[in-house]
Amino acid sequence: MRNILRERPRSNRIMLPVFIFSTYTLILALGCHAAVSPHYETGIFVFLSPAIFLLSAGLFVTLLCRVKKSWLWAVCYSLVSVLINVIFPPAEAFFGEFTQLAQWLVGFEVACGLSILLCMQSPQVQDWFAARSPTRPRMQHDHITS
Repeated sequence: MRNILRERPRSNRIMLPVFIFSTYTLILALGCHAAVSPHYETGIFVFLSPAIFLLSAGLFVTLLCRVKKSWLWAVCYSLVSVLINVIFPPAEAFFGEFTQLAQWLVGFEVACGLSILLCMQSPQVQDWFAARSPTRPRMQHDHITS
């Protein structure tokens, strides 16, 4: 007789596709934000903001490539990005005619950031990431599989 308590639940099979979709969507939203930001920024931020958005998108590309240190950086970026975008939503005084587009982009960024954070808690996503990483990070469920 099988021990039902030792088997992993099958309901988390959806977490990896959701994680990958959310990551691609976040990369797309950050790319769009980088393209639009020079139109409402002033001074040095005309160049700095698109660079930050493109570097952030690059971080999530490295996460999809399963680069060893990208896991921690993606968690930190997602937490900070969600907090900043929720605390300081796009205001018309700053974005001008791009306010509605900025609100949509920030909405996508927040939704994808939360989705990525939730999916990163899944053993399926952790196993997927650890499968190719040269130095496997210690995951929460290691005591179960060893």
